[in-house]
Amino acid sequence: MFRLLTERKRIDVKVFYTWGQSKDEVYDARFGMKRSWDIPLLDGYDYEFIDNRSKHPDSNRFWGIINPGLNKQIKAENFEAVMVYRWSVFSHLKIMQVMGGSSRLFFRGDSHLQNKGTGMKEFVKTQVLKFVYRNVQKVFYVGSLNRNYFLKYRLKEEQLVAASHAVDNHRFSSDHEQWEIKAAAERKELQIPVNAVVFFICRKILCIKAVRCFDQSISAVERRRIPTAAVWKRRTGAGVERTFEE
Repeated sequence: MFRLLTERKRIDVKVFYTWGQSKDEVYDARFGMKRSWDIPLLDGYDYEFIDNRSKHPDSNRFWGIINPGLNKQIKAENFEAVMVYRWSVFSHLKIMQVMGGSSRLFFRGDSHLQNKGTGMKEFVKTQVLKFVYRNVQKVFYVGSLNRNYFLKYRLKEEQLVAASHAVDNHRFSSDHEQWEIKAAAERKELQIPVNAVVFFICRKILCIKAVRCFDQSISAVERRRIPTAAVWKRRTGAGVERTFEE
C-alpha cells in the first residue's frame, strides 16, 4: 500500500516502524517462534525503523514498544496528517494523546464487538476507548463489524472512511505458471485427487478468527458431493506440520 501511494505521487509518504528490532529476525510470542520477512516489504517508499528501548521488545505487549523522542521527531517533520496503526502499545497510544495542532490524526484498526463483555468490565472498557479515540479526526475501517465498533466508541459517521483489506494482485499473479507447478507438486505429495476442491488455511486457529465459517464452507461443498481436501499447515518447533483429512 505504501509503495502504491508513493508511486501515485499524490501525497508524500513516510512510514515509521516502531518495533525497531523487527527489521531483523525477531521472536513472535503469539506464534511461539522466530520470524523474519522473506518478501520485499520495504521497497518503493520512504521509511525509518525507530529505536525501541523496551526491555522486552514485543508488539504484543503494551510496554513492548517504547520509542523515546518519536513524538518530537514527528512534530519536527511537520506532517499534514499522521496515521496510527493500533493503539494498544505505549508509543502508539502516546502519539494519539498528544497529536494535534497542524497535523491531523488518522487511525486504522480492525477491532470489532464480537468478543464484547458485560457488566462493569464492559463499562470501564467503553470509557477507556472513548478516551483513546478522542483526538482522532478520521478512522479507516475494514468492514461492517469494524465500522460498528468505532461508532460505539464515540466516532461519528462522518469521521469513518471505508478502506478494506487489500491484496497485491500483481505480485500474486506474476510467475503464475511457476506457482501452478508448485501447487501440483503439493497435491501429489499430499495425495489429493486432481479434481478435489482444496481448502487451505494458514493462520492462528482461534474461535474469534471465524474458524466455524471455514468448517461450514467445507460442509457446504461436501453436500454437493464434490471431493474435498482440508489442508492445515501449523508452525511447530520442529517446522511445518501437515495434516490431511478427506
